[in-house]
Amino acid sequence: MSLPTLKIFISTFVSSLIAALVLISSTTQADVHSVHLSKIKGNGLTIRHNDTDHPTYYINGTKYEWDELSEEQQAKLSVIHEEMAIEEAKLHKFEETMAPVLKEIESRSHEIAIVMEEMKPELEALENIENLTLKDIRLKAEKVEEKVRLHEKELRTSELALRENEALIKKIEKDVLGDTQKISAAIEKHAAKIVEIVTER
Repeated sequence: MSLPTLKIFISTFVSSLIAALVLISSTTQADVHSVHLSKIKGNGLTIRHNDTDHPTYYINGTKYEWDELSEEQQAKLSVIHEEMAIEEAKLHKFEETMAPVLKEIESRSHEIAIVMEEMKPELEALENIENLTLKDIRLKAEKVEEKVRLHEKELRTSELALRENEALIKKIEKDVLGDTQKISAAIEKHAAKIVEIVTER
């Protein structure tokens, strides 16, 4: 997998994960836990609860207390909350699993980019050789080779590190991106159902 392909994959994966995490962002203050969901079919939803009380819902600024809901609504919501908790756990597990891998890839890619930037003057010089003699061209090529030898060890180390992750990256590309999108869709579906149940009278 080439460096540009790696960068595209990283960008795609991170964008997908960020989109999922933006859809459902959590904050914790003291013993109160809040879950904020972005617009769900035009509705903004925030769920606030702690370890002892039932959740309170805020939909488009309107507050809905658990005790104000019917037993049927409460039963439906309890099932949905259990299902959402499973999806949230999957999402955070993906995030935790991928964090060190992405950090390693980004670090190695950055190291290679730094070396390539250092070699830029010599490489650019080779692009403008129309009016140069063969001797001048050879001298410029030797300068590039000298820079490559100078950084050969770190380039090789970074390349090997990227290759070691290649199998994992291919599996992630095949499975995780699709799974993350499925989780986002499932969470959005659950959130829409919560809005529907809470607001029904």
